[in-house]
Amino acid sequence: MKTNAGTCLQTPLLLLVPYRRCHVSRYHAWMQSAELQQLTASEPLTLADEYAMQLSWRRDPDKCTFILLDRARHEQTGSEEESMIGDVNLFVLPSDEDGGDAAELEVMLAEKWARGAGRGRQAAAAMLRYGAQVLQLTRFQAKIGYDNAASRHLFSQHLGFSESSRSDVFREVTMEARVAPDWMARLERLSGEYRVLPWSDEGGDGGCGISCADRDTRDQCVRPDGSAAGGGTQW
Repeated sequence: MKTNAGTCLQTPLLLLVPYRRCHVSRYHAWMQSAELQQLTASEPLTLADEYAMQLSWRRDPDKCTFILLDRARHEQTGSEEESMIGDVNLFVLPSDEDGGDAAELEVMLAEKWARGAGRGRQAAAAMLRYGAQVLQLTRFQAKIGYDNAASRHLFSQHLGFSESSRSDVFREVTMEARVAPDWMARLERLSGEYRVLPWSDEGGDGGCGISCADRDTRDQCVRPDGSAAGGGTQW
């Protein structure tokens, strides 16, 4: 989605950056895992197909993808590739009968060491806030496999989703949430200090030469040479 091509979302534990060509190789390596294929209901792609998919998603107005970077590791290494731990996606759905816009949310923590410390909650909450506040979505849903107890717990107990249907054929539960003041307040608590930062995409679909970082406690995107690329917004 071009809407988020110039955007980075920052939480206490994470940086959410647009999915670019330089991320594809590591993403492709993740998706060779049988566990991740099962959890995400995905089929393995060739590396060439993965590059084509990245470019397609970048241009698709109905798919919003951020790569999840561990913020502490990024501050230590300065490398997006070395800091990658997963991704989060919104797939825009047909409008509600009442005219509202909806999207399906997917969250993946590919690196096992990154699980169980609140990163999944922050990633989901940040993406939902971005979807509601920037993309103007009014309803969200998630489809979760019967065997994925951790995700069902995340969405029901933390994110305020409730079950709307289930399919024994696909062995998955559909959960939903609608935007409301109390629900947004829940997301604010979960995401912690949350900033929407401008992210200079001078490299286009090339390398990760510009990074979104707050190394000097500035709400800015910072180039590797330390020069600022813009200001930031705190919600």
